Amino acid sequence: MYVLECDGRSAGQIRFEIEKGEAEIGFSIDQNHRGRGLGTEILKLGTLRFFGDYPTIEKVHGFVKATNKPSIKAFQAAGFHEKGKDYPHGEKSLKFICQRMMK
Repeated sequence: MYVLECDGRSAGQIRFEIEKGEAEIGFSIDQNHRGRGLGTEILKLGTLRFFGDYPTIEKVHGFVKATNKPSIKAFQAAGFHEKGKDYPHGEKSLKFICQRMMK
């Protein structure tokens, strides 16, 4: 888990759960900091940091509820690619994937 700070205060968190050589990503932005593009930033910075800290992991993925437009936009803007639909947590969700860049 990593924490995003703005002006010395916690603005959001991102977490990665590793299983079978991949990691599932989840994040949240504090309600007082939403609407400022921090979802995109935490996905970019958090994923970059995660790949640096875990060099054997080649791929991270996240699920976004099909109705969560801000999170969908954040994943897209952060360079994640949509890879279909799924029902991992009981609701129709879009799956987004980010591959480690070549070394």
